[in-house]
Amino acid sequence: MERLLALAMTLLYRRTATVPTLARRFGVSERTIFRDLGLLDAAGLPLVSCPGRGGGIGLAKGFRLERQLFSEHALGVWSESLRALSELAGDEALGTDADLAEGLLPDGPASPSAIEVRWDHAATESVKPILRLAASAIRDGLALEIGYRDRDGEASCRTIEPLRLVHSGGTWYLQAWCRMRSAYRLFRVPRIRSGSIGQDRFDRMMRLRDLPAFDPIDTSRHIPPVRLSAIDPSPDLLAYLGDPPRIAGKDGQVEFEIRWPVDGWLERWLCGQAPEVTVLEPQDLRLRIAQRLEASARAYGAPLPKP
Repeated sequence: MERLLALAMTLLYRRTATVPTLARRFGVSERTIFRDLGLLDAAGLPLVSCPGRGGGIGLAKGFRLERQLFSEHALGVWSESLRALSELAGDEALGTDADLAEGLLPDGPASPSAIEVRWDHAATESVKPILRLAASAIRDGLALEIGYRDRDGEASCRTIEPLRLVHSGGTWYLQAWCRMRSAYRLFRVPRIRSGSIGQDRFDRMMRLRDLPAFDPIDTSRHIPPVRLSAIDPSPDLLAYLGDPPRIAGKDGQVEFEIRWPVDGWLERWLCGQAPEVTVLEPQDLRLRIAQRLEASARAYGAPLPKP
């Protein structure tokens, strides 16, 4: 049934397609496509044969399917999102789903979508192969062998059951069941140094039933507070930090605490907030940020090389 619906949507979107093209798209034999077309014809879809160059099997001109389940705007955003993810993850199945969504759009000029989905900077070139590998393993229900380096720099080799890829806060995460820990774990994709798909299958739907809600903050261990000082912090900044309790000081200074893992990402983010936001404690974090900023000042203060 799913293939029949997809076949009908493909013909609606493409208008015409040859039987060999449809067989390759759906990964079945040409005989199976002919049988499916017979079922669609028996169901009342007006199939026609279009001879000549660019011809094939299509739907009669003027035929329309009921399209009122989704608004034109929703279908446009759905299609754009799927196609962008298809290009990012190298997933042809998502591209086919995007075709199906476009096939439900009315013919003729459509009103421009109010939302444009772009993934230009969602992943670096080094991360994309891992994303595609994980997406393939998730789709096929196969375990992954990965080389991983945690926030403390400790390297390990693990066998995981990948469940879901999540993009949040400018970083890709992989939710998975870790066989080494016998527990659900959240892996930062940029920290996965290597990966390969094994032959061991797992029950993804069973694992998903107990999958914890996505939370990039690791609550399994104690995270010491980071005390910050800011000059007239904006509402957007405070909302981004989780709207922490604040203590007002002099000259617009505000002090507050956050409980975020202290890692390279946090150091870089705090460097970008200087001098409006400064670290008060812990002292070792304050020192590392000062060293980063001093190194940047030296780099930008050095004379430019002559051409």
